[in-house]
Amino acid sequence: MRKSFLLIYHQLTKQVSTEQTFFHCLSFSFCLSLNSTRRISRTLRMKPDALIKRKWSCSSSSYEEVTSKRAKESPLPSPDKEQSGRRSNNKEMLAVEKVTACHILVKHSESRRKASWKDPEGVEIKKTPRHIALEKLTGARKEIVDRKKKFEDVARKLSDCSSAKRGGSLGSFGRGKMQKSFEEVVFALKVGEISEIVNTDSGFHIILRTA
Repeated sequence: MRKSFLLIYHQLTKQVSTEQTFFHCLSFSFCLSLNSTRRISRTLRMKPDALIKRKWSCSSSSYEEVTSKRAKESPLPSPDKEQSGRRSNNKEMLAVEKVTACHILVKHSESRRKASWKDPEGVEIKKTPRHIALEKLTGARKEIVDRKKKFEDVARKLSDCSSAKRGGSLGSFGRGKMQKSFEEVVFALKVGEISEIVNTDSGFHIILRTA
């Protein structure tokens, strides 16, 4: 295209005056500048992929081959793999957030379930006022803390929970398995630490965290 402009310009300069020649030079420069500006404008409006494709002057098939190769070198994880990874992380977190504990439960007349392995009909439990149950468990806790009695021995004799047969052992458990007030206390305990009296809908507890 530049050659065409130059030929036209050469022919014109032979037939025109100096003033006209100067005018045509300006016009010619303007046309070239306008042409370049339009090309630049078109280039700036092109998308990055289109620029690469034009730069490499490759066919559509070869361009797709290149982009496909690039995708294979850095593949994105599939949704299934991402979900599997999240589930795995959640399981690991839950495994870490587990405790092992023992407890002693003393029920009273206001307990949610007024029956126990010692008192299947709840005859004695229904007669036990709340404050009496609290005093009984407070005394038992003092004996354990003072090392006069072992926790598991007191649990076997005093606890209204069926875990009494195992020395009060509840085994290992995670969050969401126990009543909220019980859970908050046991997860806050250090290993080997005995809780203060804990009140739940089941009755009064003392808890020993073992792991």
